[in-house]
Amino acid sequence: MNKMLLAVVVIALGIGVGWYYFKGAMHPSKRTDQMTAVSPTQSQDMTTTSGSSNAVASATVSYTDSGFSPKTVTVRKGTTVTFKNTSTGTMWVVTGVYPTNQLLPGFDEKAAVATGGMYQYTFTKVGTWQYYNHAKTTDEAFVVVTE
Repeated sequence: MNKMLLAVVVIALGIGVGWYYFKGAMHPSKRTDQMTAVSPTQSQDMTTTSGSSNAVASATVSYTDSGFSPKTVTVRKGTTVTFKNTSTGTMWVVTGVYPTNQLLPGFDEKAAVATGGMYQYTFTKVGTWQYYNHAKTTDEAFVVVTE
């Protein structure tokens, strides 16, 4: 009886480890290039502000069935970006190295929101921040934060 119980535990543990390894290995945020530089041709500004900077004072990113739009938005430090879910699925905005999502501590929606929901985050650190939908990890985009 003990051998049978041990065999079941070992098999279950093997399945669990295999699932975690293969699921984690395919996760886009396991890459080490989390702070990728974005060329100006990839940036898409939402609103023009006074001055010569391409950064904006406020921005809204829509999450659609095709992913995030725009794919890259440039904002000034201290700007709150609103992420709106206009897709037919759920949205859970996170950034960082999987599974901790702590490249930019605090930037984690903490739960998925349904269609019509939104998430807001105020960017206080300068940098290029890759983020993705934890509910559909192949959908990713960037927020570029300038002074």
